[in-house]
Amino acid sequence: MPINMEALETYLRRRVSFPALIDRPPRPHLNNVIVIPCHDEARVTDTLSSISSCSLPRNPVEVIIVINASEKDPPEVVVRNRHTLQEIENFIKEEHRDKIRFFPVFISNLPAKKAGVGLARKIGMDEAVRRFVLTKNTDGIITSLDADTLVDPNYLTTLEDFFMCKPEITGVSIYFEHPVEGTAFTPEVYEAIIQYELHLRYFVNALRFIGYPFAFHTIGSAFAVRADAYVKQGGMNIRQGGEDFYFLRKIIKQGNFADLTETRVIPSPRPRTKVPFGTGPEIQKFLAGKKRDFLTYDPEAFRELVRFFSLIPLLYTQNINPEVIFYRFPLSVQGFLGHVQFIRKIHEILENVSAEKTYLKRFYFWFDTFRVIKYLNYSHAYFFSKKPVTIAVREILSDAGISSLPRASRGLLKILRKLDRNPGKKKLSIY
Repeated sequence: MPINMEALETYLRRRVSFPALIDRPPRPHLNNVIVIPCHDEARVTDTLSSISSCSLPRNPVEVIIVINASEKDPPEVVVRNRHTLQEIENFIKEEHRDKIRFFPVFISNLPAKKAGVGLARKIGMDEAVRRFVLTKNTDGIITSLDADTLVDPNYLTTLEDFFMCKPEITGVSIYFEHPVEGTAFTPEVYEAIIQYELHLRYFVNALRFIGYPFAFHTIGSAFAVRADAYVKQGGMNIRQGGEDFYFLRKIIKQGNFADLTETRVIPSPRPRTKVPFGTGPEIQKFLAGKKRDFLTYDPEAFRELVRFFSLIPLLYTQNINPEVIFYRFPLSVQGFLGHVQFIRKIHEILENVSAEKTYLKRFYFWFDTFRVIKYLNYSHAYFFSKKPVTIAVREILSDAGISSLPRASRGLLKILRKLDRNPGKKKLSIY
């Protein structure tokens, strides 16, 4: 038995609490299982229609829709979920395509302490692992999507081709664009999503510009991983929000993670409060506060990371004492590192490596994206003030050598989208 298949089967025995949820066997050569959490969603069939309209890949695709409710959800949520189930079943009868099969899974009374998007995503992804075990496919793709998200017509074929042509790839962050105009939402919602998407792209591009190795978007509706990589990191977590970020930070550190920019997902900008943070809550807060500007991190905080990271190799190559070099770090970095036991950790890393490459790898595994965000939040509590996102974006683009910048948020977003379609390696100037 191949070791990867043994790992998948062991995962199912030890880490999966639900029995098989789909009674129909998978088709041979099943290649991609798309998982969609669905809680009190009125228009999930729009998402399913978008998938059904895609160009057909060479190998079969399954779509698992996890219609879920907690034991503490009001009865009307369960009623609406049952209505959604009926709509999906009607959709399946009308939309038959040989290569794409849709499987709604109805689960009510989930424990209130665990219920949420994380658990729903885990239930569906664990079922995807089970489907791949049945087809003996350890390289199968598990794709994450949301119930209010549309996809481009080449979505399925691009995913299949990318993973097939790059067998070393463990996972991908898929290019996304929120709708920024139309009649489905108010002008205020469109302006809010423009600024929020600017913030998301600003953060990732700032990390790219300073040479940070883990600069990827981590959005629940826009990623895919191989089944063996999913199992290797212990499966999806059951957080009630932010599950995508915490899951992907582990997948990314496995290595061979990539940006997939040849297709696109289109998440909804709708305001909502079902999860504690993410797009919906941020739009809700922006609108409730009647803000004109979304505030984001000061670019100077990223510049101070540049200075910090530039000194880290010297600890290995020049054998400089960490206690000595510590005082050459920027003050904001010094303050933060004092809270995360940097001196102890860097000694531990240095004592257990025999090559600079291994040393840097272990350092960045420790100073991962989670710790970067912790630093940014700390530095803005004590050293910096947040800035309007349009001002911050103009600053980093100017630092990266991009001139003739527009002032309007929409024009700036267009530039960042273009950069994300073609991720480069420009670095910020060090002041």
